[in-house]
Amino acid sequence: MSRRENERISPGLVRRGCARLVDCSMALILWCSVVCLLTSDTVNKNLGMVLCDLTIAVFIACLYEVFSIAWTGTTLGKRLFGIYVLHHDRGRLSISASFARTYAIWRMALGYGIPFLRFVRLDRLRHEVARGVAPPWDGEETDWVIEWRRSR
Repeated sequence: MSRRENERISPGLVRRGCARLVDCSMALILWCSVVCLLTSDTVNKNLGMVLCDLTIAVFIACLYEVFSIAWTGTTLGKRLFGIYVLHHDRGRLSISASFARTYAIWRMALGYGIPFLRFVRLDRLRHEVARGVAPPWDGEETDWVIEWRRSR
C-alpha cells in the first residue's frame, strides 16, 4: 500500500451528513413499510402521526448505527461514502463506545432533533470545522478514529 492510500483524510461534514441521510432514510422506509403491512389506513395521517413515525424511524436509525458500527465499523450509508469508524488500534468499537459516539453526535451536533436547536448546533459545528477544529465527538480524547477510504 502506498503512502497516499494509507494517509488518513477527514471525510468532511457534507459527506458525513449524506451518509446519515442515507441511514435515516433507510430506517424511515423500513418503518413505513412495517406500518403499511400492519395497518390499512396509511393515507389519512395527521401531523402528529407523521412526527411519531419520524421519531420512531430516527430511533431505529440510532439503534442500527450503534450495532452496525460495533459489528462492522460502518453503516450502509457510511460505507457508500467510504467512511469507517474504528478503534485506534484498527479494531471495531465496543457497543458502549459506539453508543457513546452516537449519543454525542445527537447531543452535540443534532441537538436531540429539536428543530431550531438542530440548526444552531449544526451552524456552530460548521464554523468550528471551517477553523480547523475537530468535531467534539472525534477529538483526541476519544477512543475511535474516523477514516475515509477513497473508492477505486
